[in-house]
Amino acid sequence: MIPWPFYKKRVLFVCLANICRSPLAEALLRQALKEVGLSRVVQVDSAAIENWCVGQQMHQKLQECLANDHIAPRPHFSRLLKPQDGERFDYVIGMDQAITRAIQLRIDDQKQAHTYLFSQFQGKTFDIIDPMQTKDFPRTYREIKAGIPAIIHRLQQDLNSTEE
Repeated sequence: MIPWPFYKKRVLFVCLANICRSPLAEALLRQALKEVGLSRVVQVDSAAIENWCVGQQMHQKLQECLANDHIAPRPHFSRLLKPQDGERFDYVIGMDQAITRAIQLRIDDQKQAHTYLFSQFQGKTFDIIDPMQTKDFPRTYREIKAGIPAIIHRLQQDLNSTEE
């Protein structure tokens, strides 16, 4: 893995416990970046706002969803959002509105402009509901997968504008 300072853009997905939505978004974005040839210039990570599951792996049902799409995620262990993540990442993306507000409380005020709601990239405002609540893991998978192309598009725009 390339050390983080050499990446041109950095994306951090954040959810409640970092075992469902955010590591899934991380895995799907990594796969999409490989497919468009940007995996060496964009770093992707994920984090939690609560410490309930720190050190745990992605939920098995979401690993199965990825496997059904022939996507092998990298090893994942849940971690907490750190105040310095606001400085390290160009995009800190909350999976729902409550998470996005919690991110803003935990990072430096000057970096809050880099905080986004996942659905914002699609020009919408909706929450990716935690599948631990709904028990509908395939739905969460579909919703996140549907939003990844918009994030790729935004990253491509940003990378093109920095090269000019």
